[in-house]
Amino acid sequence: MPPARTHVPKFMLPMKESNPASLPVGDLLTRAEAAHILKVHTETIKRWQRGGRIRAYVLGRTVVRYAANDVSALLNNAVVGAVQS
Repeated sequence: MPPARTHVPKFMLPMKESNPASLPVGDLLTRAEAAHILKVHTETIKRWQRGGRIRAYVLGRTVVRYAANDVSALLNNAVVGAVQS
C-alpha cells in the first residue's frame, strides 16, 4: 500500500525565486503567502490591508489575494526604511 500523502500548504514550500523582491509582476498571492514573504503574521497583513498599506483584490466572499509586485514594493520600502533609520 502506498504511503499516505500529507497536505503541505503552498506557502510552506520553498520559493522558486531566491529573492522575494524579484517576484513576477502578474502573480497573485494568498494572505498566508504574502505574510510568509514579509515575515509577518497573517493578521498583520489584514491590518495593513484595512489601513491601506497594501492593496487587496477580493475575488469572492472569502477569497482575498495580493499582487506580488505590491508585496515586493512593500518589502523594498521596509528594507530602505530600515537602512535609513
